[in-house]
Amino acid sequence: MPAIEGAQRPFWMHQVVEYLIGIVLIGAAIQAPEPVVPAVMGGLVVMNAAIARGPASAFPLVSRTVHRWLDVVVMLLLVAAAFQPAFDVDSTGRLLLCGIAFVMFFIWLNSDFAEKAISKKNKQQVKQARQERLARPQSEELGKKAGRVVGSGVNAAKRMNQKRKEAAQDGLARPQSEELGRKAGRVVGSGVNAAKRMNEKRKEADNE
Repeated sequence: MPAIEGAQRPFWMHQVVEYLIGIVLIGAAIQAPEPVVPAVMGGLVVMNAAIARGPASAFPLVSRTVHRWLDVVVMLLLVAAAFQPAFDVDSTGRLLLCGIAFVMFFIWLNSDFAEKAISKKNKQQVKQARQERLARPQSEELGKKAGRVVGSGVNAAKRMNQKRKEAAQDGLARPQSEELGRKAGRVVGSGVNAAKRMNEKRKEADNE
């Protein structure tokens, strides 16, 4: 029967309560006129709680799932022990055994028997996540270095492109300056030739 939703008790509390129940039975057996059955059943309850895997276990031999069904067996044995004919049990002892069985059933019905242990797969995932966290700073540093290298390459490419543009502009300006120099040379040459001709004409006019 599944546990009631929203009323589940942690397994350690389930174990502690079973220890207390077993101690109560053993304590009652000491004062009872017929102590054998309550003492044996009290020891059985304590042993059943001690062998289950959990925070309060003394000998973790069985899983919580197995312990869940061992509890059912113990409850049936408590009721059977109260009315068995082999050993004498006084009326107080019978009432106590049946009451303990009812209390155990109520606790069993509202306890969480889910295993909390981490599986091997989960352990590997946790280990892998831890390694990724450790490797993350190194990858970030490599990313920063790669970014610097890329940035340097981009800046170098921009500088080379700027130099090419400047060289192209210089190449376009050179023919224009050469053409202007040639024109200026022609003008100067024409002026010199004109001055020479004018000087020769003056000389001829003076001779006449």
